[in-house]
Amino acid sequence: PNYKEVQDFFKLTFQHREYKVLILLAREPLRLTIKCNPRQMCRDPSFSKMFLKLL
Repeated sequence: PNYKEVQDFFKLTFQHREYKVLILLAREPLRLTIKCNPRQMCRDPSFSKMFLKLL
């Protein structure tokens, strides 16, 4: 696959705590991988909704 991968770090404040989030974006096909610590935060629906608003 011919695509450019972009890595970026975001610091998010969620429920009064700060999390560092690694974003992996690829053009074709478009993929979004979220890696965060603690990892269970990624599965939290409210966390996902808040994060997607930033994109």
